[in-house]
Amino acid sequence: MALGLRVTATQKEYPFELSTNELLAHKLFLQDYKEEISQSMYDTAQIYKPDLNLINQQPELKPYLRTNLLEFLLKISIKTKVTTGIFYQSVRIFDRYCSKRIVLKDQVQLVLVTCLWLSAKTYGGCNHIINNTNVPTGGRFQGPNPRSRIPRLSELAQLCGKNSYDHSLIFDENMIIQMERHILNTLNWDVCEPQLNNWLMNFYENNYIQFENLPEFKTKCDIINLKKFLAEISIFEQKLIKLHPSQLSYIIFQILGDYFHETFESDLLFPINMSTDQISYYKNLILDKILTTSDSILNHYFQQQGIRQFYNNLLTLLIRSDSSSTIYKTPSKSSSISSFSIATPPSYSPNFTKKPMLPTPPTSRRGSPAGVFIDHNNKLKIMNNPGFSPPLTPVDQL
Repeated sequence: MALGLRVTATQKEYPFELSTNELLAHKLFLQDYKEEISQSMYDTAQIYKPDLNLINQQPELKPYLRTNLLEFLLKISIKTKVTTGIFYQSVRIFDRYCSKRIVLKDQVQLVLVTCLWLSAKTYGGCNHIINNTNVPTGGRFQGPNPRSRIPRLSELAQLCGKNSYDHSLIFDENMIIQMERHILNTLNWDVCEPQLNNWLMNFYENNYIQFENLPEFKTKCDIINLKKFLAEISIFEQKLIKLHPSQLSYIIFQILGDYFHETFESDLLFPINMSTDQISYYKNLILDKILTTSDSILNHYFQQQGIRQFYNNLLTLLIRSDSSSTIYKTPSKSSSISSFSIATPPSYSPNFTKKPMLPTPPTSRRGSPAGVFIDHNNKLKIMNNPGFSPPLTPVDQL
């Protein structure tokens, strides 16, 4: 008879008083350096901001494909159960990569799942989220620091699908590993950047338990869920890539202010640098993207408290505005709504100047980035190695 030590552990709620004191100490400490932190994060985010002009030069990834591609990535993130924010950051890595390399259609899924894997490993530690609702793996307490789940390579490869002719995997684990190294080399291993949540979420808004004893607990949960929802929906709109994360957070604050009839502000300081017409234009972009999002994606978000009510309210206002408009005769999901009132076309439209399209890379080159590079002078460079069909991890010779 084999003998062994059997260990059992019972998870307990993290002490409310301790969690509250930790958050308060955190806030008081940061107040002394608020200006310096705000300036540093703003400047860093500006450096790592994707270049929309270069992304628009992608020969195969047209703007109308963005929604379908990101819906694929969102479904992967749902199936792999990564934590909130990982999907958004993976798209940011993808956009930064598309600002430097040409991505071909037959390799875009590989690039996307690799970005998700990178994001999960980079932002998926056990000390960056305060949340009492999640249970950490093997943890003693239920919160406040859950250990994020990192997807396995095998499941990422499986979720990308199989070839129809021999039922083999379209992308295997080695290809994902090679693409990871290539993305890291392309971005100079700078994959950590200030997140949108740094401006959008206040320091206490990831800790739901702080509001459980308050009468406005439901409203607080609605606000937190809507912030996350609007942040992830905004990433589907390609025109919003040009905005600084702080500007995007301000746009979301304006939408929430119109809905809840109160003022929302960030814990960080930042310049707005946008006119009233620009703010109205970008608000309409986000609202229109919500109304044109597929039902399968909306059903996922509807599981969170407050999202369905927000969407239904938006549709109700849309119907009212359509019925009072001389332009729209019937309700249309593509109609825009300004400030949750009567739909009016924005008086400002940013000038997205289209530069000449880059030539398509040679078909003999396997993979999206193999030997092809877009520099910051908007010029195409090809590695000097004619006739070579490089692997997914080329050695840059630029």
